[in-house]
Amino acid sequence: MRSSIARWLTVVVLLVVTVSQAQQDEPPSTPAAAEKVSAAVGPDLVARGNLISNSGFEDPGAEGMPTSWFRRLHGAAEGSVVVKQEPQGYSGRSCLMLKSNADRMIYGAYSQPINLPPGTRELLISFYFKTKEFPQPDVYVMLFGTDFALKEWNTPYLQAEDHAIPQSNDWSLSGWRFRVVPGAIQAVVAFRGAGKGALYIDDVALRPYPQVAQCTLLGPGQVIALPRDRQFEAQVRGLASIRNLTATLQLFEEKRIRTAFREPMNLEKDEVRFLRAKYALDADKSLRGLFLLTGEKPDEVYDLQEVNISALIDGRLTRPAFRGTVLRSLPSQGIEATGTVNASEQLARNLQLSARLAGTDQQAREGLGLERPTPTSWRLIFDTTGLLTGNYEVQVTGTSQGKYYQVSLPVVVAPEQKNEVGYNEEGILYISGRPILPRGVYFATTEPELENIKAAGFNFSVIPWRMASQIVMDKAAASGMMVMIHSRSLEYGSERYGFWEHAVQKFGAHPALLGWHTVGKPDAELNPPAVLKSLYDYLVKLDPHHPVMTSLTMPSLMADYAPANDIVMVWSDPLPLSGVSTVGMMLDQARAAVDPRPVWAIIQAVGHHWSWDSELDPEGDGRVPTPDEVRCMSYTALIHGARGLLYYAYVLDAGNRGKPYRLTQDAPALWTSLIRLNRELAWIEPLFVQGTWHPLTLSTTEPVHLAYWVCGDKVMLVAANTSDEPALQTFRLPPIEKSMLTNVFTGEKLVGSDQDYGMEFGPHDVLVMMGRLSGE
Repeated sequence: MRSSIARWLTVVVLLVVTVSQAQQDEPPSTPAAAEKVSAAVGPDLVARGNLISNSGFEDPGAEGMPTSWFRRLHGAAEGSVVVKQEPQGYSGRSCLMLKSNADRMIYGAYSQPINLPPGTRELLISFYFKTKEFPQPDVYVMLFGTDFALKEWNTPYLQAEDHAIPQSNDWSLSGWRFRVVPGAIQAVVAFRGAGKGALYIDDVALRPYPQVAQCTLLGPGQVIALPRDRQFEAQVRGLASIRNLTATLQLFEEKRIRTAFREPMNLEKDEVRFLRAKYALDADKSLRGLFLLTGEKPDEVYDLQEVNISALIDGRLTRPAFRGTVLRSLPSQGIEATGTVNASEQLARNLQLSARLAGTDQQAREGLGLERPTPTSWRLIFDTTGLLTGNYEVQVTGTSQGKYYQVSLPVVVAPEQKNEVGYNEEGILYISGRPILPRGVYFATTEPELENIKAAGFNFSVIPWRMASQIVMDKAAASGMMVMIHSRSLEYGSERYGFWEHAVQKFGAHPALLGWHTVGKPDAELNPPAVLKSLYDYLVKLDPHHPVMTSLTMPSLMADYAPANDIVMVWSDPLPLSGVSTVGMMLDQARAAVDPRPVWAIIQAVGHHWSWDSELDPEGDGRVPTPDEVRCMSYTALIHGARGLLYYAYVLDAGNRGKPYRLTQDAPALWTSLIRLNRELAWIEPLFVQGTWHPLTLSTTEPVHLAYWVCGDKVMLVAANTSDEPALQTFRLPPIEKSMLTNVFTGEKLVGSDQDYGMEFGPHDVLVMMGRLSGE
């Protein structure tokens, strides 16, 4: 779940005033807070579902604060900030107020630490809020793998979910769902302002999900009759007996919210209830909406799912996959588009489809270039032969009863250039027509460093803009290396995008340029998606030949930031507290959120002692991942669909409370192992880039993760034990010649029974096996 109801009421442009990890830099604002936050969360909170104590801010505490909540003023000047219990809440007598009379002032309040119930895999946070003026507020949930009370804000967090709060003059509901990384035992919920204005909060809830019911949306807005009859369908299964629930579907139409469906219900345990309702929405319109399952009290929000309601005709380009741009160097089999008819089968059968490539004389209709695999799906291909540089448009039209419904998909034919970087429909990166498995590191910037990582088997480096000199770029190109140019800020202001114009003019045609890395982790830094999308649109026009990408760390926000990226790089720092399986979990969520864009994995190659806080124990919480852990993370990423690997980091300068880091010096054993790993990856690269990926792992809760690739008659199996314990794993493959697999690195044989195999894995063990498809 990505956004709040109020997000659709107001377009918000936030003034970003925080710096990375600002929430970690201050101790509690009063000595008494240190004692209060150590209070354990009692079992009564778990029993009633909401894990947060005093969630309605009704119980008064010391110094004008509600019980179980604490100020965090981040060094605010005396008298500039007020954080306290305030009368006239949303549902009760009181609420929490955060108020500042100064601009660019960070201040906030946080809950006492919340013990998560064992086995919690997903959480749902909800709260009511309103704003006065607009203090650029946000809410964040931080998950910890150790007791927060021991080190408080010096505790390294496992996961941070940080969402901007939009402007709303009236009380509005906000919330989202998110997966919990392995190893999390505690959570802290915090609200924060970053400027002049006031934020009011009430009825906060943090709940394990699902709790009382499992909701499955079967269809939020299928067209059942033209011109505007729609149907909503959902299934609700009771996980417990509960009374007085309400299911609601809300539609966001410009600046108003419309309730399309509302149904009260009682549920018995294991009872299945089907919800179906008709509502009105023009068939040619697409909207976003919100499905809610709520109880009697304001903090009883049991489900919250964002829904996309498409128009009657919907579709997307599957080829060219790289932002709909035809690059001359990429292998092309034409322009391919696929889509759906968002209607009942009976209505869809009566809809006649046709298509044209606007700007040419190419046309298609059913049976002649346009296929209907089912009544509610379509597929077409247009030829790119002879297309001139310029803009085109695939237009698909449905006709019924003399009315026309259309979807338009823009296509760009880029001017020819020697150095082009893009990807195909499988997400495989091509550099001037050559497919590769990208393997890079952050911040190898000097000529000797580039030579070193080249010799180690890496094929690109991320370089900060100010280090990307002509000499360095030429040296990289001469050695066959690529460079991704990284800007650590948005790099525009009074001159708008002048920085990027200069960068593209200088390096846009350079043979070493891999692509553009915009500001890192914008989801964590609260750079709004709209701002990133504006920058992306501008960069795409400046440089149609290279991808634009950034790192993202919050799966619950990735769909919001996906339109501002050609490739999404998934950032996680799971070790030592979370575990290798976090990499697979994050990638699965990212692929689902940003599809059809490819994802790359950023692999942790530094300890928190260097990158986060130098006071952490370098042999404990702050340690560098082991060589086996890094190798296992790398193969786990490929198993879960990563199309590139990027290691953080080769060199880090001291920042915040971290220490300078040099991978070759501070972790020599890891560096040596990365050289061996790159040799392995180079060996399997041809099958990776030419083969078809088939994931076998259905759940990241199992220790062993598997996938196989088919290339011609060859089969490559990759399996990784993400656990630090031995594991046994059985699996099934297509028919293999002699039912035999060979370990590509040791030559050992594995013989199965028919299509079934079994293997024993050591801790963090990785196996890469080869076989040949049977001719039977």
